Amino acid sequence: MKKNFCILFILFFTCFYGFSQSEKTEAFQDPKVPFRLFETRNAWNFIMLDTVTGQMWLIQYDVQGNNRGGTVLSDKNLAADKEPIVGRFTLYPTANTWTFILLDQYEGSSWQVQWSFDAQNRFVIPIY
Repeated sequence: MKKNFCILFILFFTCFYGFSQSEKTEAFQDPKVPFRLFETRNAWNFIMLDTVTGQMWLIQYDVQGNNRGGTVLSDKNLAADKEPIVGRFTLYPTANTWTFILLDQYEGSSWQVQWSFDAQNRFVIPIY
């Protein structure tokens, strides 16, 4: 009886461990391209980043076909007075669902990016 219990115990935790190790796969994106898509924690929305200028758009898709589209998140060219470099800007997610950090990888400048469905709650503000 004790032996059967031990075998069941080991089998249970082996199965439990195996199911808990599911990895999320991410699409590889070449950092040296003019446009990149970044996942938000919302299943239907991405942020499209112009890696040369720092301009961003909120891109939405759906499986029904009724709510597809995009909207400007920031149309300001953050590199207007700088050398145009593909891959200059990138986005980093934060613990906050709605917030990303935009980084100028060549000069170190950073901005807080907040996306939202409500235009009044969208903004890009300098950090450093």
